[in-house]
Amino acid sequence: MMSGAVPAAADTHHSEVWLAAGDLRGRVLFRDDLRPQARQVVEELRRLGLQTLVLTGDRPEAAAVLRNHLGVDDVRARLQPGQ
Repeated sequence: MMSGAVPAAADTHHSEVWLAAGDLRGRVLFRDDLRPQARQVVEELRRLGLQTLVLTGDRPEAAAVLRNHLGVDDVRARLQPGQ
């Protein structure tokens, strides 16, 4: 069982899952690694005149990190399947 305040994630690159069974038991942080060629592919798409967009169910902060790393035109965060 955890007691006291739970520190925030060290950065916004992670998705968080909180675990509880009556009380807070823990937190798991997940992060997707980008493929090494991802930025190069985005740059090529933009050279072809295509607008680039990332659609994600993740938090806006994590989506902003993707925008910065990939150089995409826009990101949409907190999306649900079917949106």
